[in-house]
Amino acid sequence: MNDTDTYSKTQKIIATILYISMVVISIITIGGVVYTIADLIMAEGKLELFQEQNLGIQIAIIGALFAGLFILIVLGIGLSTKGRLFFLRTIFRERKLHSKYKNNRIVQSITISLLVSILAIIIGIVVAFFYEIFIEVSFTFLQDFSDGQILLFVALLILMVFGLIVGFFYFWFNGYALIIKLIYTLEEEE
Repeated sequence: MNDTDTYSKTQKIIATILYISMVVISIITIGGVVYTIADLIMAEGKLELFQEQNLGIQIAIIGALFAGLFILIVLGIGLSTKGRLFFLRTIFRERKLHSKYKNNRIVQSITISLLVSILAIIIGIVVAFFYEIFIEVSFTFLQDFSDGQILLFVALLILMVFGLIVGFFYFWFNGYALIIKLIYTLEEEE
């Protein structure tokens, strides 16, 4: 029996999308780091220096960049089963609920209200963060950044949004069980 047989098709699709997104974001982030290092070594004139080289060196440089990209892609494909399983086991794991809370409408209402409140707080913080960066401050702070630093900045913003999406899925599918566990623990202490 396969490890993924216990999960629904929708859960498998969500895990696959999350894993592919993580691989793409990782490739963009690594590209941003490489570009930033190249900017630190030589801030300007990289394209002109590349064009001044003979055709063999140009082909070797392009080949090296593609080799690095393909190594990352092969690594992502090679780890795809484990990556999908990681998201499936983390987000969609089976929870054992105490029998008296399983179909309790009051507890379900409190749980849903709390989850919506937590998500509203997180979304509010994210909106405030993006508002401060992109509207209040404007893009003038990006003028001092090199192209590699801008790419790295964008990759880190995408990574932050990805983390929030994964956190949203985690809380949406596991929040009820977490809150039930908290309520059950509090009742036992009394």
